[in-house]
Amino acid sequence: MSTVNKVIVFLHFPILDKTVECCFSMDDSFRTNMEKLWLLMEKEDGQYYRFSGQERVFEKETMTEYDMTVPLSLLNIKNSMSFLVY
Repeated sequence: MSTVNKVIVFLHFPILDKTVECCFSMDDSFRTNMEKLWLLMEKEDGQYYRFSGQERVFEKETMTEYDMTVPLSLLNIKNSMSFLVY
């Protein structure tokens, strides 16, 4: 996968009081990208937080909700966007 197909976004997890800078694949959905992220977060922090698949993602400034199953490229996600994950 080339860097052209990637985007840098910031995910804010209020329940964990944590913000994570992520390099996500534009070809994958939020759900697919976040499943991979959860594995890394568990190893890094030693925190146990189970990805339920029921999470919801909102653009931080506008509170626009994004579909978790649609590829990021189709959602018009841009570099440096910030999202809240509930």
